[in-house]
Amino acid sequence: MNTTISGSNLDQEPRTKAELLERVRRSRVALEDEIRGLTSGQLSTPGPEAGWAIKDHFAHLAEWEGMLMAILHGRPGYEGLRVGPATYQSADIDTMNAILFERNRARPADEVLAIARRSFEQVLETLEDLDDQDLAEPYTPSDPDETRRKIDEIADNTYRHYEKHRAEVRKTKDQI
Repeated sequence: MNTTISGSNLDQEPRTKAELLERVRRSRVALEDEIRGLTSGQLSTPGPEAGWAIKDHFAHLAEWEGMLMAILHGRPGYEGLRVGPATYQSADIDTMNAILFERNRARPADEVLAIARRSFEQVLETLEDLDDQDLAEPYTPSDPDETRRKIDEIADNTYRHYEKHRAEVRKTKDQI
């Protein structure tokens, strides 16, 4: 399947900082376009499956961007997620997502969007400070047997994540 966002081929992985930044920005613009014109009430309406409102998707993305920022600044991911190291090591992704959902569930939509947009700006600022060599550097996530390139972690916690949640946001938007 060949999908495009504003002319950007989604099947082609970015290889440079410039390509990465373009991909991240285009993906986030597409996500923001999904919610353009929605009211606070619509952003807070529970979704069809997991029950997440649109605002909950944005809170979720901001939380994981926090983890990414911690990693890119040389700190443990659990600091960015604001959980303890034991939770970070032992919780599977569904458990961690449930923790993050509960943390943000009662936040008003306007507050969540402001936090999410600030978080995204911090991501962009951090990415601007990196160079192509930085992106290729390996880092070791919580599993000491695993090593990943920074660009892969960035992709997973930016444009790939935005696209996944854009589809969920669209489903929720279609039902409200």
